[in-house]
Amino acid sequence: MIRDLNKLYAERAELWEADTDPGGFQWIEADNALENIIAFRRISPSSGREIICVCNFSPVVREGHRIGLPHAGRYKQLINTDHESYYGGGFGVVKSIKSEDRPSHGLEYSAFITMPPLATMWFEDI
Repeated sequence: MIRDLNKLYAERAELWEADTDPGGFQWIEADNALENIIAFRRISPSSGREIICVCNFSPVVREGHRIGLPHAGRYKQLINTDHESYYGGGFGVVKSIKSEDRPSHGLEYSAFITMPPLATMWFEDI
């Protein structure tokens, strides 16, 4: 998993390009203490590309969790730390998710996702 995370970090400027610039980061879900979930966007100012990061800090699978998304279309799952190849349970492992024209978390679109326990998922729009 560390190898895969390092590879993505090296390839994706949106993860590091604007570390000290507020324009490189936006909270999506920062106040869900009840379910122990946070979500945020990392944005590359030079390319406009972004990665959506969703984290579940609880030991409970969260099925049908709606997450706000900034764009219409599909989002490819780049990493799921609960993937079987990382000795996880395989919850929420998908090739992609499709946004709906339904606002959530202050963004124009959203999608339902399954949140693995004690895991993080990264998505990019495709």
